[in-house]
Amino acid sequence: ENSTLLFVDYFFWDQLRDNNTKEETNNNTIKESVVNNKSYHNEIVDYIKNIGTLLGYNTALKGNIKNSGKIADAIWEFNVGNLGKIKYVFEVQDSGSIDSLIVSLMNASQDISVQAVVAVSDDAQIAKIKQHCHNINASFNGKLKFWNISEIEKVHTDLSNSMEIINKTLNISSDN
Repeated sequence: ENSTLLFVDYFFWDQLRDNNTKEETNNNTIKESVVNNKSYHNEIVDYIKNIGTLLGYNTALKGNIKNSGKIADAIWEFNVGNLGKIKYVFEVQDSGSIDSLIVSLMNASQDISVQAVVAVSDDAQIAKIKQHCHNINASFNGKLKFWNISEIEKVHTDLSNSMEIINKTLNISSDN
């Protein structure tokens, strides 16, 4: 009741200052870099595999990327009757060589069953990869795609929750 406008102004400033600090902390957690963080790298690979499984793809694959000797971080594969396979190859970029990543993805993109090769990383690494691929983009046959790790986390959470709700609604037990 006896507050002055200066007091009210200070009160709002103080409240908003605390909110900004909390939002910055949450954003930093979400945007955690995959660079130099092996456990986070493995967590993102697991998320990608789980998303593929929830979408109906076979993700229990350990396959070499064609002619590179490198094993892809994740592959989604789907058999199309007698016609063949459809594959999506994912590479999570961390502190390794961007040139090595590009060569591996370029080799994978030459496989006729591969529909897309996906470089997965944070915004800074994706920008670097795009810059390195600027002049050789045609070599990928239009198959090179990018996926931000924060989007993967969101998709994994949302898709898992959706499947849980659908299974609960249809009374489908995970034990069956």
